[in-house]
Amino acid sequence: RICPDSDPLRLACRLVEDFGAETLYVADLDAIRGIGHNRAVLSSIARSLPALPLWVDAGLSDRDSLVRFLDQGAGRPVIGSETLSETGLLRDPQARGAVLSLDFRGAELIGPADLAQRSELWSQDLILMSLHRVGSATGPDLPQLGGCRALVPHSGCYSAGGVRNIRDLERLQAAGAAGVLLASALHDGRTSADAVAALR
Repeated sequence: RICPDSDPLRLACRLVEDFGAETLYVADLDAIRGIGHNRAVLSSIARSLPALPLWVDAGLSDRDSLVRFLDQGAGRPVIGSETLSETGLLRDPQARGAVLSLDFRGAELIGPADLAQRSELWSQDLILMSLHRVGSATGPDLPQLGGCRALVPHSGCYSAGGVRNIRDLERLQAAGAAGVLLASALHDGRTSADAVAALR
């Protein structure tokens, strides 16, 4: 409903124009799966919307992939726990300023075994990605948000997965979410531009 086709640049422009998006999160699923990349698409969005910050999950797993991404200048890197090979990358100076996506399937954190116990390595901005809820319209994981905020009270926690409507956004705001990754509820029209604007 947002866009008549799947052109990424046109969609990005509509999210900015219609919904007032101030940041765009992009998951390069080809890069995450290790079967290619969409760097040209990212570059096109960055050139066309230079004032729009991009948070990009491109399957970064080690220092080499992070450095290559930073050299491209395609946005702020998102390091997803599901593709992270070991926690040492989070201590690397090159990772300063990156966003850490804590990727959950149910209550299980996917990634290096020690990551859940190493909250001192977590970034200033955290995405709490409930993979099993993405696109499911089952509601956000509020207990997960509360638990992470208690562990790292000075970090911004961004909820991802399951949001159905404006009521869910209000609940997340009341629970202290720094923001929300919102997609399906916009695409299918359950959440309007006016409703999003009212929460700012």
